[in-house]
Amino acid sequence: MIFFEKVLNLIYPPVCVGCGELLDFDVLSTLCKRCEELYRNEKNMPCPICHKPHFACCCVAYKGRTRERMAFHVCEYTKNESIARSLVIYSKRNKYRRMFEMIADDIVRVIHYHIDSLDNTVITYAPRDRGRKAESGVDQAEYTARLISKKLNIPFVRAIKRVAATEQKHLKRSEREVSAGRSYRINEKARADVAGKIVIIYDDLVTTGATVKACASLLTKMGAADVVIVSFARTYTDN
Repeated sequence: MIFFEKVLNLIYPPVCVGCGELLDFDVLSTLCKRCEELYRNEKNMPCPICHKPHFACCCVAYKGRTRERMAFHVCEYTKNESIARSLVIYSKRNKYRRMFEMIADDIVRVIHYHIDSLDNTVITYAPRDRGRKAESGVDQAEYTARLISKKLNIPFVRAIKRVAATEQKHLKRSEREVSAGRSYRINEKARADVAGKIVIIYDDLVTTGATVKACASLLTKMGAADVVIVSFARTYTDN
């Protein structure tokens, strides 16, 4: 597999997702050395709420108040240039397995940090709009959740359906919550797979939290014993 990847690199020279620098053909990495160091620093930056490193943080801020929830993430997403931002944007447009493997490995480490036992646990995801999935050829949340499932050896479940295409980027927080509530539905075929289980729901990016809250509510209605929200990146109210 590694030999095949190196041969493929000769045909399609790899570039760093962070800065676009051309990488050596025998480098099986998503980032150059400089961007790897920057990314490592971003993951270890303190959360502005609890001041713990991001991998150790479980804070979620709603409407100016801080509430502790089972919500974990790898790093912060900002409007400024960063490696985390580059990874999120690139993952929405490209099915680059090596990058998704790196992201999944980081998420697995975060999950292991916070959760001692994964018995009776399954993983699902917040589905992407079908139109955008068709454009890019990938649902980044589904693809990553499937990789996490394999790495943690827990079942992958398609528990939630996306039933409406609503662009949330420019909506206010209250508008996003209404939109998210209308955009997702229960997959009735998955009820038996969710009932009584601890369900990890994965999304690549959490901003206001409207999407994951809507999905978590549906999972609770399906009989989930507990819901754990995990994302690659998240924003903060002052971001």
